[in-house]
Amino acid sequence: MTKNWHVIEVVARRERLAESSIRSLNLDAFVPMINADGWNGFTRRKREQAFFKGYGFARFDAKSDDYYRVRWSAGVAGVLDFGSGPPVVDEALIEAIAGRVGDDGFVRLDSAERRAANASPFAPGEDVLIDDVENPFNGFPAIFQADYKDDRAIVLMTILGAERRVEVARTSLRPLTFAAELI
Repeated sequence: MTKNWHVIEVVARRERLAESSIRSLNLDAFVPMINADGWNGFTRRKREQAFFKGYGFARFDAKSDDYYRVRWSAGVAGVLDFGSGPPVVDEALIEAIAGRVGDDGFVRLDSAERRAANASPFAPGEDVLIDDVENPFNGFPAIFQADYKDDRAIVLMTILGAERRVEVARTSLRPLTFAAELI
């Protein structure tokens, strides 16, 4: 019975639940988290976010009942599997990430990693949709122009027949194709 680290898929915003429910089975679990900047409407706040969005790690024997106990744990969406069983994650990787966890329980990022964690997924000139019920422009299309400050973006909107640059929370932007999925 060999216990190895494997990748687990976790339910969004249920990372801590997945980790604790696996640990309650007397198995090791590690879901690295970061403390990222975010916006709640017009208020800036820190928010807990998974280091690998949607994923974590658990140490178990994939050929025993442990697999099913982990798979059906609260907060777990599944065990990553490419058809030939769950791939093994090198323990050195887990130790390297765990070594960067600070006293506050969050992975410490250097400034380049912090910028990448808060980087925009949009390219200048890309069509976007403002999707934020607290924003007066909710549901309006715009053109992404640039990242601005930490978690803000500048978009170009047509307002009263003229193009205007508007600052919005980057988290409120969605690809314009997102609007087609809603219809």
